Amino acid sequence: MNDIFSDIEQAEQNRKKFSDDITASKYDLDSLLTEFRRISMSYYDKGMTPEEQKKFPKKEFSTRINGQEVKIPIDNNIYVDLITLIDTMYPSLIAPFHHYNNYIDFYCKDFLWDDIKYDLDEDEPRDSNTLRKIKYQIEIQALLMSIKAGLDRFVSFFSYYFNGISPHTTFGRYKKEKDKYDGFMYIVNAKKEKDSLMAFIHAEYFDWIKIAVAPRDTITHYNDLGIYYEFNSEIQGDIPVHYNERLIKEKGQAVSPVFVYSYQTIKGFTESWHKFISKTFLELLTKDLITYHPKF
Repeated sequence: MNDIFSDIEQAEQNRKKFSDDITASKYDLDSLLTEFRRISMSYYDKGMTPEEQKKFPKKEFSTRINGQEVKIPIDNNIYVDLITLIDTMYPSLIAPFHHYNNYIDFYCKDFLWDDIKYDLDEDEPRDSNTLRKIKYQIEIQALLMSIKAGLDRFVSFFSYYFNGISPHTTFGRYKKEKDKYDGFMYIVNAKKEKDSLMAFIHAEYFDWIKIAVAPRDTITHYNDLGIYYEFNSEIQGDIPVHYNERLIKEKGQAVSPVFVYSYQTIKGFTESWHKFISKTFLELLTKDLITYHPKF
């Protein structure tokens, strides 16, 4: 009998350690925001250098002082555009990390429920078994959608540095069945041999981006991600696995790839997203602008 209780206690300890370990993988959102603000400031610093300021087109503002017309020269500082774009992107930049944190919180509460439910205060919310699972399903879908939105936000920024990019286009994709790129990815593919940043983005697309954004159309237009659970004997608990698959398929529709996503998968996505943000902004900062005329 003592062995049985010992085994139960060990299983609880294993589950608690597993929960603590993945909880430790959550992000400090304020730290990330501070990092992104420093990036914004680095664009301000470059825009204030004499080398850049002499490139700005000059405009004159006419006014009257003491009855005399006076013309005041004004610099159209294009870096105001860039800083504004970065500042308005903060929600999109932070969103995947925010949803990852929420996913871990909701999943760990469900994972440990049988171990902790009797220790909860009476006034603490007690979600149903189904709702506890739905909460982290919501978060993983929001995370995958937010990565696609964040990538789209970058395109207008790229339009200041590369010809042929409309600020109104989307990040795009590679269509294997047609061997064709569309959107911003068309430019990436065309320039990857001569530009290191384009080569980086091309490699990142095939490494993780195409998998991260694959469920976007399914989630937006058709149905939610599917889910099943894999039992982990070491931690004596279930690991959720999410997958994208159209439930109702159109006749003659090409078979779309089905990918599976777990907490490890989305942790990898958020780490890659962080690298994408940092490398893209910092490498663009070393490039010359293709225009010195504000777009808004």
